[in-house]
Amino acid sequence: MPCLSLSLLGPFEAALDGAPVSGFVSNKARALLAYLAVESGRPHRRDSLAALLWPDWPDASARSNLRNALANLRTVMRDREADPPYLLISRETIQLNSAGDHSLDVAVFQAAAEDQTAEPARLEEALAIYRGPFLDGFSVDDSAAFEDWTLRTRGALERLALSALERLAAGYEREGEIARAIEAARRQTALAPWQESAHRGLMRLLALDGQRSAALAQYEACLRHLAQELNVEPSAETVRLYEQIREGRIGPSAAPSEPKPEQQSRPQHNLPSQATPFVGRERQLAEVRALLARPEVRLLTLTGVGGTGKTRLALQVAAGVQS
Repeated sequence: MPCLSLSLLGPFEAALDGAPVSGFVSNKARALLAYLAVESGRPHRRDSLAALLWPDWPDASARSNLRNALANLRTVMRDREADPPYLLISRETIQLNSAGDHSLDVAVFQAAAEDQTAEPARLEEALAIYRGPFLDGFSVDDSAAFEDWTLRTRGALERLALSALERLAAGYEREGEIARAIEAARRQTALAPWQESAHRGLMRLLALDGQRSAALAQYEACLRHLAQELNVEPSAETVRLYEQIREGRIGPSAAPSEPKPEQQSRPQHNLPSQATPFVGRERQLAEVRALLARPEVRLLTLTGVGGTGKTRLALQVAAGVQS
């Protein structure tokens, strides 16, 4: 029985027993396979899939296009030869069969990267799977809904990769592997040069490794990226770190300073404590901070659909303002 392998992190790739799959009738057929693979947790109604990929077509024509794309998939995937089949197909729904002999790089990456207890070796394995942005270079021009889904999925996986790199750097630092921690931090800034916290992490690690000049140069790189990508100034936290490094207060020989009594007291604010670290969304943070910095802005409202993290974003901004 052939084994189907799907690689969607980076350019679209499909293989059967290691041999590239060819013969896709169109990008719509590839898009259908990618969507079914990533959203394999539930069956999908045929009319919904038809509307997703052929939104501007009459219903009958869209369903006919879906039948043709599905027939093409079954042929190139040799679905009729597979036991169990790769696809579960009924008159009303289509679903990728979780019991089929297939692998999906997205699923393997997510399982490892979402493991909060993962050691550096497991995180390295996960990040090796992340070849690049989800469906890099792939598009379906006449389907805005599919493009929106692609962008949402791409963003979620990129944030997961950034979180994994941050935890990888922290894990190496705990083990005393500063050089490896620096490498992970560099990969983080390369993936998201606009992420200010990534630059801070790399600056601090370079300083701890005795690379004071490189740490100060990283601050300058941070300034350039913030100006180019977001047109904002660095946060007070980043400036403080720069000053500490410049003055030699952070480095391999710098003794940790004892906290002042007032630093040991509870923070003078009523913000709720957060159980998990705030990861990503540097663009939104920077935009909100820039708006709040304007003298004419006295009230700022965050809007959006429920569950998108408005409250968490507001708390992070508030924490930065009061610190």
